[in-house]
Amino acid sequence: MSPAPPRSSSPDTTTSRTAPKPHNLSVPCRQIRLHPLLRRLFNASLFAASILPISTAYAVCEGLGLESGLDKKFSEAPFFYWLYTGLIVAGAGVILWPNLPLVKITILSQVVNGAVLPFVLIAMLLLINKRELMGRHTNSRFFNTVAWLTTIIMIVLTIMLLFGGNAS
Repeated sequence: MSPAPPRSSSPDTTTSRTAPKPHNLSVPCRQIRLHPLLRRLFNASLFAASILPISTAYAVCEGLGLESGLDKKFSEAPFFYWLYTGLIVAGAGVILWPNLPLVKITILSQVVNGAVLPFVLIAMLLLINKRELMGRHTNSRFFNTVAWLTTIIMIVLTIMLLFGGNAS
């Protein structure tokens, strides 16, 4: 082995100097260690980001009587595919919009879900009690009592939320 070159006490001015890197950004992804809970939350968010738009596209197309399904070609179900694509683009646009209050948007979406819930519950209870639709699988008297009581409580709570004043 050859000996190391002698070190000079004067700085080398012929080479360009670069600023020190604060972090090594070239670490491969497999070397990044995440807490298991963070990894699970990340996986769940990726899963939800793909499932929610497609389930919405299915529900809208089914409700409108249009062709839907990933087994269909684009020419067979264009509305389904355009809606699915549009929902993904809209979701990405909201997330990527600079300085958008994402926490407030999340809370607002949950408030809207809670406000719409009584309408969904009423529709479901009316459908589940149609004997010609459900046959022998309609609700029992006890279950109807519990379900309608729960629905009434949800309606009262929604009205209090939307039209009640501040508690303080």
